Amino acid sequence: MNKIILFLSIFSISQSLYAIDCGKFSTQHEMTNCIIQKLNKTEKKLDNKIKKISEIFEEKTEFERSNKVWLEYRDAHCLSVSKIYEGGSIYNFALTECKINQTNLRINTLENDYKATINIITKGSP
Repeated sequence: MNKIILFLSIFSISQSLYAIDCGKFSTQHEMTNCIIQKLNKTEKKLDNKIKKISEIFEEKTEFERSNKVWLEYRDAHCLSVSKIYEGGSIYNFALTECKINQTNLRINTLENDYKATINIITKGSP
């Protein structure tokens, strides 16, 4: 049973690998470097979203705190999720893929949660 779960987990990760276009590489090192570049791009997108939303607030303390806490959560969550691969060659890939997925979720959450606020401030209505 555990072998089936492990196989499905690795299969799932490898399928995600191809979905984000890092599948063209043949070594684990190349794939990991590729996915790290994807994470950097995704984090830059998040930083831009945070900056855009931050510009609408006069007092940014709670917004900044929520982003700091979210980042701590993301990192702890992804360490936990990828723990099964610790010591293996796929560990860094799994950890980074989790961070990409969580960061994309955060971007979507910010867009949805602050959409009405941004519309009220910029357009005068929700």
